[in-house]
Parts: sequence; C-alpha cells; structure tokens
Amino acid sequence: MRELSAEEWQDFQAWLSLDPRHGEAFSEVQALWNASAVEDHELDQILALRSGPSPSNHSPFWSKLPTIHLWQGALVSLTAALIAVAISIPIFMKTGQTIDYATAIGERRDITLADGTLADLNTQTQLSYSHTSNLRRVVFDQGEAFFDVAHNLDRPFEIQTGPHTIRVLGTEFNVTYLNNTLEVLVVQGHVTVNPGEGRAIIHLHADEGIQISADGDITTKSLNAAHDLAWRDGTFVFDDWTLSEILTELDRYYIEDLRHANFENETRYSGIIYLEDLPAVLEQLSALANHNITLFQDDSPHS
Repeated sequence: MRELSAEEWQDFQAWLSLDPRHGEAFSEVQALWNASAVEDHELDQILALRSGPSPSNHSPFWSKLPTIHLWQGALVSLTAALIAVAISIPIFMKTGQTIDYATAIGERRDITLADGTLADLNTQTQLSYSHTSNLRRVVFDQGEAFFDVAHNLDRPFEIQTGPHTIRVLGTEFNVTYLNNTLEVLVVQGHVTVNPGEGRAIIHLHADEGIQISADGDITTKSLNAAHDLAWRDGTFVFDDWTLSEILTELDRYYIEDLRHANFENETRYSGIIYLEDLPAVLEQLSALANHNITLFQDDSPHS
C-alpha cells in the first residue's frame, strides 16, 4: 500500500478540519480496520468493486477512495462500506511526519489527529503532532486545548510542554500552558505528569488537576467543569476575580489591550461573559462593574 504524498496528506488534514463528523467517521473506520482480520484475497474482492474512471491528479485524495456497486437485490451494509474505505487507512498513518496546528487570537478550532484523537484548541494555541509505531507525541508550545485521546494500549499518547511530560493511554483532559505555567485538569481516565528535573511522577484521575508554575511550584487542583471548560462553549466563567484578573484573561481573546487605567477597583466579581465581539464584551463588563471601563488600543484610550 503506497503512502500519501505531501499534498494528499495536507488534503486529508484539511478534510478532517472541515467537520467534526469527519474525524468521528475516521475513528470508526480505524477501529474497524484494527479489529478486522481481512485476508488479502478478501481485500482483492473489495477492490474489485471499484468503478468509474480514475480521478485526475488534482482531485482531493478522498475522491480516490473505492466505491461500491449497488447490485439489484443485494444489500451493501454500512460495515461493508467502511471496510472498503478501511483498505486505505494505513496510508493515512504516515510515521515520522509532523503536523503543525495553531489558532489565532480569538480563534477556537476543533481538530482530529491522525490517530483519531479529538482536540479542541482555544485561542492562541500552538502544537504539533507526530507518531511512531509505539508512541503518539504532541509538542505543546503554548495555549490551551481539550484532548479526547483515542485509546490504544500499544501506543501511549504523550504531550511535551516545556520540561514537563504528560502521558496517557486514552482519556479526556484539559491542558493549559501559558507563561511557562502548566495546568492539567482530568475529566475522565488516568493521566501521569512528569514535572522533570528528577522529581516524582504525579498521578491524576477524574476531577483531579495540577498546576506547575514557571518556578516549579506544584499546586493541586480540583476540576470545576462549568468554569474550567466553559471556553469550549465560547464563554468565560469567573468566580471571585478582580477586574484586573478578568481583563488579563480576556487579553487572550482580543487583539486590543484590555486594561483599565482610570480607576482602582479591587472589588471581586463572579459571573459569565460570552466571548462575542468586543463591543458586546465591553457592555457586559461595564454592566458588571457598574462603571464605564476604559481600554487601550494602539496607545489610544477607548471604551
């Protein structure tokens, strides 16, 4: 079975990014392929069901997948269709290739990695993915992401963030790496965190979390999904935060410099902000603080 060309691999990644259902379908096909024991002669029979002219060299790779004739009186099941697609699965798993992903300021993006792992990327996130026959690896440069890792006992899933290493087999968890500070929050499953520098490995289970500061200080946390994962729904939830803390967090989502400079306000607030366009956010903040908040853009105050 031939490997994908670089152009076809990019087409595949673009196809995965178009719709979350593409990734789900790919995961189902991959599971079927891994669980199947299709013999060579059976694959030949499936291949014989191909029809139609060969696509042009400029067609996206998915247009080159086998098609199945529907003979009158014959029932072609979804499983059979998936097997037909599954004959091409090995070419998707190109060992040694690294794929980079990134989101811009204010952008949130759902992606599906080549192993079927689902990842939701929050604003200003940068990571890369690669794999070998016995390891799946993400280099997490910065940002925040929620991972739903495809279970695979033979190939652990590893995330490298600075000096820290996160390792799982299959689970759901949130990772934040900002200003050299790592936060890991586990939704389900089991996660190990290696803080580096010869320190003991930390084991985390569902609803548990940890924060490792830039100085190496370790703080245990508990998951509060309504607050910690609110960004996945386009909202920001805060509890007992000062206005300065709120604006610092919102800086991640907007190009404008969200600083208040016309008053000192140490009052603490709790609430929810919908991360829409900036004027809507400013209106929410002004109503919350009962004050017309002054912000800065290009060194010029605006509100």
